[in-house]
Amino acid sequence: MSELTRSIVARLKSVFYPGRHLVFILAMAFIFLSAGSFTVMWLDSAQTKTITGQVKALYEPNIILVHTDDRSDVELKVPVAATVTKNEAESRFTSLEIGDSVRVRYLQRHVGLGEAESVRARSPIARGRIIEMDLDKKFIVLDGDDAHVFYIGPQTIILRKGSLAKLEDLKLGSFAKAEYRDGLAPKLDFLIVDE
Repeated sequence: MSELTRSIVARLKSVFYPGRHLVFILAMAFIFLSAGSFTVMWLDSAQTKTITGQVKALYEPNIILVHTDDRSDVELKVPVAATVTKNEAESRFTSLEIGDSVRVRYLQRHVGLGEAESVRARSPIARGRIIEMDLDKKFIVLDGDDAHVFYIGPQTIILRKGSLAKLEDLKLGSFAKAEYRDGLAPKLDFLIVDE
């Protein structure tokens, strides 16, 4: 045995003589309690995060499941104190709908569900008349409360009078309903045109 090991063993033996057990037990209890409070503080610490995506599901009491833009699912609690807006107006959790585009800022704790601080939602449906369209750049503009510009991608399904159609089949002035994914350039999933 090395000199250091002999020294440690001798010190440990001295701790266990009668009368020092209580001091040893109390010292160990203090160390474990201190470590435990550190663990509780670590578990209680939170990190602020922001996600964008679409509402995939809504559960009681005030639980939202968001399918994020990076294709993961995040389940969050939305407390009553959280700020909720929909279509730029102050709102409540009960106004959120499956399919809404959302931007959520939340606190992610080490255990349990994240807790939303703010939820900004936008209905993914726009209605209005086609006031402009460009076949080369593949976009249309719908009027309404505010003009919406939509880009037609290869995934866009266009229905005209219940039948599949192409962008070239549409006419200015036709009434349309657009279902889209929000973003800097909203991309249409469905365009339903009634003439």
